Amino acid sequence: MSNERDFSKERLKALREKNKYSSTQLADKVGVHKSSISAFEVGKRKPSLHVLTKLAVALNTTTDYLTMMRDDPNPYIPNEELDSVLKEKKITYKGKELTPEQAQKIAEMIDVLIK
Repeated sequence: MSNERDFSKERLKALREKNKYSSTQLADKVGVHKSSISAFEVGKRKPSLHVLTKLAVALNTTTDYLTMMRDDPNPYIPNEELDSVLKEKKITYKGKELTPEQAQKIAEMIDVLIK
């Protein structure tokens, strides 16, 4: 059994086109050369795990979708009310846990933005 993960060149190209990115635009978002995107899309190369993660973020999908471990391209977002998440869960940002006061400030900022 191979340790090399599968990678779907077709899914990458389809998502790039769906997001209306040129190869150059996607390459700029991910921090690689345009030729790397082309090589991924034709199957000449597979992205590193680091680049795969950046591709998933840029294309608003998951690494599982790009590696054919999942058929749904949409990131999993649990159906929870954000207000309860901010109040009841431990939230981290850049590796640091937010205090309840910081979480409350975030909730207040969201209120301002959506009103």
